[in-house]
Amino acid sequence: MGPGRRAGCSTVMAPRPGAFTLVEMAVSSAILIIAVAMAMSGFVYVLSASREGAVQDELDLQVQGAMERLKKDLRLSSLDEMVFYPPGPGPYTAVSFPLARDDDTNGAIDLDENDKIIWDKTLVYHVWYTAPQQLRLTTFDPRDTNLDAVVRQQQIESVVVNGHGLSATNGANSTNEVLFENLFDWSISPQNSIYDGWASSTQRDVIASPLGSCVISNGMHEFKFTVIDKHSNSTGYKVGIDNLYVAPSHSRLEGEHLVPFAKTAGVAYSNMYMAGGSWSANYQGYFNATATNQYFTFRLTNDQWQETIFRRTGYSTEDTTVSFMQQPNSNYVVHPEAEGLNVNGSTYSYWNAYEQCGLITTGWYRYGERDNDQALRGCAVRVFVRGDEMEYGSQIDNDSSSYYGWLYGGGSNDAMRCGIVEGYIAECAGTNELTPDILGSTLTQLRFVDTTVTPYSPPSYSTLITNGLYSKQYRRINYQSLRIEKEKTYTYTFLITNTPGQAHVASWPNVRDPGGIAAYIITNATHADVMDPYWEGRGDVIPSSRHYLLGSLDLMPPTNSYYVSGPCNTRHTHPPYNEVSWNVFTNWGIGLFDLQVRTASDINMTDAEAWTNLPILSSSPAAWPAQAGTNQYVQWRAHLWSKSPNSAYVAVLKDVTITWAGPTRMVDIGGIFTRGPDYGIFQLEVDGVVLQRGLSVDLEIYKDTYGYGGDRRITSALATEVRPRNTGNRELLDYGTTGPRDNGIN
Repeated sequence: MGPGRRAGCSTVMAPRPGAFTLVEMAVSSAILIIAVAMAMSGFVYVLSASREGAVQDELDLQVQGAMERLKKDLRLSSLDEMVFYPPGPGPYTAVSFPLARDDDTNGAIDLDENDKIIWDKTLVYHVWYTAPQQLRLTTFDPRDTNLDAVVRQQQIESVVVNGHGLSATNGANSTNEVLFENLFDWSISPQNSIYDGWASSTQRDVIASPLGSCVISNGMHEFKFTVIDKHSNSTGYKVGIDNLYVAPSHSRLEGEHLVPFAKTAGVAYSNMYMAGGSWSANYQGYFNATATNQYFTFRLTNDQWQETIFRRTGYSTEDTTVSFMQQPNSNYVVHPEAEGLNVNGSTYSYWNAYEQCGLITTGWYRYGERDNDQALRGCAVRVFVRGDEMEYGSQIDNDSSSYYGWLYGGGSNDAMRCGIVEGYIAECAGTNELTPDILGSTLTQLRFVDTTVTPYSPPSYSTLITNGLYSKQYRRINYQSLRIEKEKTYTYTFLITNTPGQAHVASWPNVRDPGGIAAYIITNATHADVMDPYWEGRGDVIPSSRHYLLGSLDLMPPTNSYYVSGPCNTRHTHPPYNEVSWNVFTNWGIGLFDLQVRTASDINMTDAEAWTNLPILSSSPAAWPAQAGTNQYVQWRAHLWSKSPNSAYVAVLKDVTITWAGPTRMVDIGGIFTRGPDYGIFQLEVDGVVLQRGLSVDLEIYKDTYGYGGDRRITSALATEVRPRNTGNRELLDYGTTGPRDNGIN
């Protein structure tokens, strides 16, 4: 061995600085792999989240765009023109509705000559079940405005089944558009409608309130009003109905005339008089509810026109008038023209000398002033009953073919009487200027109840002297045959006896026209003077400012009277009319009544059949006469007369109802109701279906996408409530009156 080395030992080399061992290399590689895996996982997660966010944004845009477009279109449409699929109470998956354009670019939708919206096109939003699903919009432009509700329902069903409008009615004018394509769920549901009747004071809600809409078909339907709650400030649950509109024609029904078919036992529904002249016909239908869940139900026909106020625009009268009859029926009624109507159905009017002269109605002025100076002994006196066209006239209330007069004496005791030799009535020759001349052809002799005043017949006029007027007593002139017309002026001419002490005549001063002429007098008169029609040019005629002898007239109602209704718009081009019915009080058969009906294609009734060519209906109800036609506008004429021209008893018409088979369609239902401190909240159902006042639309879109950890479903949902703005009751606003507001008629 060489120097310095030991036997049995080997030499070990030390590692170089900066070098890695195999173990270290293995550990480092493992760490690197883990880091790369983590980075890749994060990158995948970020990519997945980004993709899901993009899908979410896409879905949000789709649901927002589709909903905004649907809302915009629905708001500009009309709920009562909408058709839904599938049929029934909902919810629905498709909706069809009209839309209008601004074709003249004036910033407003176009209206026709009757201020009605011109519906230009039909939109159908519906689902097409492909993979994936599509929300489609099928448009029919122009809209076929002649389609009825049945055909429109068939149209939407064809669109839903086929996915387009080509096979549907009016399909040649259809186009199809895909709004978006994705998996989605959507539904359209009606919004329920309620009415809160609370107010701090009792008042008529003057704005017609739409309760909602529903689909109704031809025939009878049940309208159920249920009290569901009350306002926190209300002390009760009452319901008050001024009037309802419940049919496609929007014809108004008075609440007080509706009779419940069913109601909560023990709770009264009655007609309540409402003072103040605000409520239509001064009455409301009143349900005295005391708790929730109390109800009343009407059975009403689709469709009908029930006339109970007789003020529809366009009505006309001929010797008839409309009066409010508070008892026993509490209603406006039509009857032959006269001043008033008694509860027993009698009516007649009065002409009074004191009214014509402008005197008060109390005291002796009613019967005239006493005349003890015998100023008219042996005189002929001509007095006037002034008509509407004569100055200081208009005290004659109605035309009359039967009337009688009352003569008043001016003596103060039985020995101071008034004897009348003869008397006549005639039409005055002047129409608007007073003249003593008469139309000779109208001169008619007066008759007393017990005798005829015959000229130069001593027994007859001696009888009148013996039984003459005295001590403010009166004598009745019997029914007269000269017809009185309220526009004309009439004269009464009397020859007063020349017997001393027997010519005491009552008189009235003409304070309405002081210094004016109220009578003409001829002294020392003869029969020839009385018969002479021309007093104007005579030098012996003396004007007087006093009215003599004739104190009053009782005028029976006209013997032939007519009332023609204003036309009603059925809103149906050719409605299948069913029948016409009426309620009339004929006073034990003394008053007589019949009715005629007719139709036309325009509201002015220009193409309607003449009344003289139409059949007379005398028994209610009556089947619809073929001669009346089946056009859109309908009108009726009532004829009222009496068996006896001398009777004050007349026919009194209470109501007229015309029914027709209304189309199946969505209609508005609403009315004018009473609000007050003790009124509640009610809800209306028709045939068990709660009314819709608007629409709720729910739309949810979803899409499956691959994401971190597997497939994921991304969703976007939106719900909205829409109330179509062009839904409303135009007919109620158009109902109107001719003339100023009167006793709640509106």
